[in-house]
Amino acid sequence: MKSSYIKVLVILISTIPSFIFAQLNLTLKAHIPYNEASSSCWGYSAHGKEYAIIGVESGTLIYDITDPTIPIQKGFIGGNNSQWREMKVIDDYCYVTSEAGPAIQIISLATLPDTVTWSKNMDFNVPGVTSVYRKGHTITNDENGFLYLNGGGNSTKGASVILDTKPDPTNPTIIGKINGPYCHDSYAIGDRLYASCGGAGVNIYNIAKKDSTYFLANITLNNGYSHNAWTNNSQTHLFTTEEIPVNLPVGSYDIQNLNNIFNVDKFWRNETKNTDVVPHNVHVVGDDFIVTAYYTDGISVIDGKHPDNLIEVAHYDTYLVNEGGYHGVWGVYPYFPSGNLIASDIEGGLWIFTPQYKHACWLEGKVTDSITGALLSDVKVSINHPTVGQRVSNGQGIYKTGIGISGTYSVTYEKSGYFPLQIDVDLFNDSLLTKNVVLRPIQIRASASSLQDPSLKLLYHKDKTVLEYALGADSNSGNLEILSISGVQVGSEILSQNQGYTTIGSDLLPGIYFVKITNQKGKSSTIKLLK
Repeated sequence: MKSSYIKVLVILISTIPSFIFAQLNLTLKAHIPYNEASSSCWGYSAHGKEYAIIGVESGTLIYDITDPTIPIQKGFIGGNNSQWREMKVIDDYCYVTSEAGPAIQIISLATLPDTVTWSKNMDFNVPGVTSVYRKGHTITNDENGFLYLNGGGNSTKGASVILDTKPDPTNPTIIGKINGPYCHDSYAIGDRLYASCGGAGVNIYNIAKKDSTYFLANITLNNGYSHNAWTNNSQTHLFTTEEIPVNLPVGSYDIQNLNNIFNVDKFWRNETKNTDVVPHNVHVVGDDFIVTAYYTDGISVIDGKHPDNLIEVAHYDTYLVNEGGYHGVWGVYPYFPSGNLIASDIEGGLWIFTPQYKHACWLEGKVTDSITGALLSDVKVSINHPTVGQRVSNGQGIYKTGIGISGTYSVTYEKSGYFPLQIDVDLFNDSLLTKNVVLRPIQIRASASSLQDPSLKLLYHKDKTVLEYALGADSNSGNLEILSISGVQVGSEILSQNQGYTTIGSDLLPGIYFVKITNQKGKSSTIKLLK
């Protein structure tokens, strides 16, 4: 009965025009909700067909998604009830682990495209450890047929153990373990294992010899809980997520020199920055595209071609209830030969998408002082578009920003003590525009501090208004008010210096206003402002 309901629902979705579901460069092909919570997902491809594998509380579901608009259930393998169910595929076998045990459940996919029915449960005796390894939190595979069980029970205190599937994929054996702290998740590539170790950050291990692995380096993140990490194919950069607390970024780290690992960028989605969203898992497609599963914020594809300037190029939000907490998308799998990707949503079930991988439009340059030529740090650079967050120039005056959609954009440069600058730029996909700019300093009149009474002067008036002020002799603080023509206060600011400037007016509607300053002696000055 459950299968029939799902099939009808998918057919109904497939009859609706696809543009209704198309968000930025991700087009929904099908959606299968469940009456129980979902966890992770993975994929399997064989004989020209593609299959989605998704964990639910009661077990593991397998779907034929060769036609992504009409998923067909091919099997359900029950398991111990658990909110956590993770899986990986090696050849024709799916290896599942769960917090409720067993250590692994092996599911044969060799009978596909017929029904999947065969499975086997296994626990393990870890060499040198008395207790039995009975459960795992996550599972990792590499290109050579090895499995890495992470976050298990007391037998290894949560450190990873290594299993070899090659002699007999239905009876893998433990051949090594990582001598390290608790590992929440890991990623294996070549002779390295990148272990996300919760509060301990990311540990990097040499795993060339599985029975004698050793520690290489540690990466301290943002004081959060290191949840998962993935490198680009060339292993020049590592991309990270942190699960606790909320609102931490996707991190980008240069790992070319393990003795000098450093952060090169931090990415937040601008539309949900400063909310309680959580980037949960990242997976890298090729050398460039970082496919990210966000709790309560859907799927985001971030362009990592320039790892020091991460730009979002695709997004689809599956969870529209609110922006915060541990709900919504758990995992993604973006490695099908067709290019399609799947996402598992805790409350929403299985989602199938066709992505369009487009490189970003990058804008970079230097900002200097128009008089001295000095490089200017802390310049706020804003592309006028809601998907783009504000960037800030570094100590060398360098700024880096960009956007996922080509076009002509207005860009604003702002720094305290300088007139704001606004320019228009033409940005193109897969192109980096270098734009060096100069800012003109605001020069305060030398005689301002000798004034007995407060004074105001309008210095600049365009989209914003820059006012020069002086509070008068022996007055080091005061108040600024913006009044409507009817005398109603529509803005205010506390002035903490005897003289200086302030930028106002960006949020004012067109009309006539009055700007009034009052010093601590009660003396005031007023000027008319026309917007």
